[in-house]
Amino acid sequence: KALQAELAEGRMTLVRQLAKDQEARGALLLDINAGVAGIDEKKTLVSMIGNVSGISGLPLVIDSSNHRAIEAALKVYPGRALINSVSGEKIKLRKILPLARKYGAMVIALPIDEKGIPRGTEKRKRIVQTIIKSARRLGIRKEDIVIDGLALAVSSDPASALETMKMITWAQRDLGMQTVVGLSNISFGLPKRPWMNAAYLVMLQSEGLTMAFLNPFDSELMGIKRAVDVLNGRDKDAGAYIAYAAGAAANGAPIPPVPAAGGTPAEKIARAIMEGNRDDIVPLVDQAMQTGADAYALVDAVMIPALNRVGELFDKKEYFLPQLIASAETMEKAFGYLEKYLKRKIDRERPTTVVILATVKGDIHDIGKNIVGLLLKNHGFNVVDLGKDVSAEAIIREVKRYKSSVVGLSALMTTTMVSMQDVVERARKEKLACRFILGGAVVTKAYASSLGAEYAGDGVEAVKVVKRLAVSD
Repeated sequence: KALQAELAEGRMTLVRQLAKDQEARGALLLDINAGVAGIDEKKTLVSMIGNVSGISGLPLVIDSSNHRAIEAALKVYPGRALINSVSGEKIKLRKILPLARKYGAMVIALPIDEKGIPRGTEKRKRIVQTIIKSARRLGIRKEDIVIDGLALAVSSDPASALETMKMITWAQRDLGMQTVVGLSNISFGLPKRPWMNAAYLVMLQSEGLTMAFLNPFDSELMGIKRAVDVLNGRDKDAGAYIAYAAGAAANGAPIPPVPAAGGTPAEKIARAIMEGNRDDIVPLVDQAMQTGADAYALVDAVMIPALNRVGELFDKKEYFLPQLIASAETMEKAFGYLEKYLKRKIDRERPTTVVILATVKGDIHDIGKNIVGLLLKNHGFNVVDLGKDVSAEAIIREVKRYKSSVVGLSALMTTTMVSMQDVVERARKEKLACRFILGGAVVTKAYASSLGAEYAGDGVEAVKVVKRLAVSD
């Protein structure tokens, strides 16, 4: 009501504030609607577009049934808009689709025609197919069309929720097209509407829903949306989920540890490792080497400190496992590229110590072990990584094969930690002259000492221990 009153008075203060607030809360598009009775919709919509596009970089959705108002808005919008919407009504097809073609806009296809909202999925499909055919005749690609699943109140039509789901499934699996719903329509007339909205969002996302009109101030709903993106593989390394969780926990305060943008080649490399930027790390390292950087100095002074910083942030719970893995994999790519520069020095100075690493039997967690392996390789050690869920027999066999004097064992669970004792006792029984380093989330220094083994709490400490043991060889 406040917004309607302001628009009637021709003011844009609340419009601008809502746009900023919704963007801050995680909205990815903003729907602009000036459909208020008694005002000049065309003039108001143009003013709204101008005000919002001046303060937000988010894509805008031009929401109107008035083709003149839509065109006026498209003329002033400095970006590629999404038109909401075109139905199967012949007049809409004639008036709105040509505007999408003329201004390069995308368009939402609404499965409604002159007869109104059809009952049954098949009729809705036919309307959408009519819209797609009409669009193609104008040269509008299917990639530029978003199909509205047409969510309706389940309180008055119990079958409507499943009908909408069928539309989303069909659009995604059969047509390979993007989809959208007005989410809160489903819960109209029911109590505790956020519960219903959240449950339906999960159901629709599992069917491939692309977009939803929803309230970004509903933190639970936004959190659930991001959680589902992680679970269905749409959020790489859970980056958006982690950033949102951190912002929600700290009232939107950003996580500060990544170095600022720009800077020297070394600073860019450090930032890429901290961000887990696997795609750009090799070009950045190559650029540094082409400008005369020393490979070992780059590793020792830039890359390892960056990875160590990631470990510190992980310990503080400011970084989480997906970020740790991404950083480790980025580091691994950088090492792989630098290997040709490091090889000569490694060949001359490689310690004779062979370090065997393994996650013990029954345990499939290996990120910590992998990081230890990366760091040891950087320091010139010959690392033999046996992987995860490795039996005591296999570890002992490889110790004999490589004549290894240092063995690193990892376990994350208390139920698998006992396998470490089995390995150590077998080595003692066979009188193998090897020393053990134990590590992992559940392992303690006291437990390692009880087995006559060394303890390493992290990768940096593991390198120090191995260096000390190597000197004593």
